[in-house]
Amino acid sequence: MKQEPAHHSSDELLEEVSYFVVHQGSASTSMIQRRYHIGYNRAARLMDMLEERGIVSEAVGTKPRHVLVSEESLEEIYGA
Repeated sequence: MKQEPAHHSSDELLEEVSYFVVHQGSASTSMIQRRYHIGYNRAARLMDMLEERGIVSEAVGTKPRHVLVSEESLEEIYGA
């Protein structure tokens, strides 16, 4: 079974999580876990997808990531 590269995979929560972190002003895996009642692995994959799409910064230790886009930019990304 061939696995898709991470940048091609998606998650039904990705768009909702994107707007959530933009409204929060920062993002962390644990924040996503708590808000959406999901496990660490799924939250970490979502965080990776946010980073790949340029929505959040790279990880710097254990600190929350910076949000790099505005809500208007998300609307362009998701076609809203």
